[in-house]
Amino acid sequence: MVVPLPAAIDQNRLWNWAFDLPFPEPRPASEHPFHATVHQHTLAWLTRLGIVHDQRTKAQHVRHDLPSWGLFCYPNAPLDSLKLIGDFASWWGFCDEILSDPDHRGRGADLYVAPLAIVKGEKPGPVDSQYQPFVNGWQDIWSRWCQGMSEPWIRQTSEHLRATFQGFIDEDRDLCDGVALNVDQLQLSRDQTGVNYAILDLIERADKYVLPPLVARTETMQSMQFRAARELWLTQDLQSLQKEEDAGDVNIVLTLEREQGIDRLGACGIVHRMIREHTDGFLRDEAAMPRMMDDLGLSPEARIPVYRYIAGMREVMAGTVAFCAASGRYRQAAGLEALAVVN
Repeated sequence: MVVPLPAAIDQNRLWNWAFDLPFPEPRPASEHPFHATVHQHTLAWLTRLGIVHDQRTKAQHVRHDLPSWGLFCYPNAPLDSLKLIGDFASWWGFCDEILSDPDHRGRGADLYVAPLAIVKGEKPGPVDSQYQPFVNGWQDIWSRWCQGMSEPWIRQTSEHLRATFQGFIDEDRDLCDGVALNVDQLQLSRDQTGVNYAILDLIERADKYVLPPLVARTETMQSMQFRAARELWLTQDLQSLQKEEDAGDVNIVLTLEREQGIDRLGACGIVHRMIREHTDGFLRDEAAMPRMMDDLGLSPEARIPVYRYIAGMREVMAGTVAFCAASGRYRQAAGLEALAVVN
């Protein structure tokens, strides 16, 4: 049940809500001991591939600062994992920007069909030369992504990434065809294109352990994962609103405005409430986990990876909020100031 919005909404709570969340606020990424090393590595990796190839693309990389997302979300991961996560986030960020460019829109299949083949275990076919650096980058990421992980885990993460890449292709086609998704359709689409389940897979990959299959199959854990995934993409949509509106992309706030005939502040308030409902549901599920593990007969030792994974989901949710609020990729101060004047 959706609780009605209050008559008056505090605008600061809508936009500076990075801890109107029930999780501890992460420390700044700049204070992480591997901050400089990870940033230097990812910039060199992007440059070697040719993704960063001039001052414009270098400035874009620095402004978006996606390696810091990994430092916010996986703060206790070892250095090699943080390098992988920084490379993955930055690769994805550049791909996303390409398809926001009108000159490239409609070419989602050209960009993503090769990465889709790679996660299926197939040899990618030829691609347009301008996209080849991204194919080479994904081959390297995927090789490191799977390193040291079990076959069942690799199959699981492959399924998640297949759905993500296919979702990107479908979203790009829908934008070109002028297909306007309703709120329910957009939520299902974002469950794939938000990269959410791959992000949750990285919790295990970062420290090279796996969630016990007995727990992973439970309704309680799957509910926690679903709620964490929804919180991730709702956060990104709320914070990237101005960027996506300018680019003509889809966004949950814009869809709510159109479908429900409400203003910007009202739509943002609904999204804020949706996020809180998911985080509260996550906490209810978390509180049920000890009893559930009792029922499964799990020993204290067998519960350790479960609690590590739950802590990882909390860090990813809080870290994504903190990153989106601070990153130049999503910063939209001018738009928010204008909103405050209007309302």
